[in-house]
Amino acid sequence: MSVIGNDWDEVLNYVVLTNAKRWAASQRNLGDTIYPARNQELLAFKLTPYSKVRAVILGQDPYPGVDRNNKPHAHGLAFSSQSKVDIPMTLRNIFLELKLEYGKLRSKADLTDWAEQGVLLLNTALTVVANKPNSHQGIKWTKVITDALRQINKKRNLVFLLWGANARITCVQAGIDAGKHQILTATHPSPISAHNGWFSCNHFRQANTWLESHGLERIDWIGGDYYV
Repeated sequence: MSVIGNDWDEVLNYVVLTNAKRWAASQRNLGDTIYPARNQELLAFKLTPYSKVRAVILGQDPYPGVDRNNKPHAHGLAFSSQSKVDIPMTLRNIFLELKLEYGKLRSKADLTDWAEQGVLLLNTALTVVANKPNSHQGIKWTKVITDALRQINKKRNLVFLLWGANARITCVQAGIDAGKHQILTATHPSPISAHNGWFSCNHFRQANTWLESHGLERIDWIGGDYYV
């Protein structure tokens, strides 16, 4: 049966996925505000079909807050924000690193264009209670993410950009094979840790170098095909 609407339906464990969705629905029924919206929980999978995955950026959980217009930042893509008025500080640090590497500052907080180029923007928990970071970590979504990573590992020549301990540990547990893939690790780009190894990590250029060396197209990280 179709849950996602593309080839992920053929590779993900249907029971594990539907159990997680039912659990998330039960949490919404308790009355808590849950981010992202119900129809955005699986957006990362919907925008980046299994056959199109070239790179994986693994986040922790969705943004638990809202912008100054009271619009949730989270919309189903790791590190991405749907706000048109605020950019979360973690995402600002990602953009600052992009400027260090490419000489131009990306301004669009919505990372849908990355997803559409084959960058799977996956969180290790796909929902969160408003204003309660990590509130849905280590529950039903864990099995879905582990299943997805194990399926991705069957492919070859991908790039994994792992920022922070949570991402690294998750990929180790899923058995990501460093012999088949490029695995780039750095500290998390949050304001708390970014100055301990995030800046000048050069992950975006390294990712493109790896992809091109294996006959794959580079990713336009900035938008507008700007490269120097």
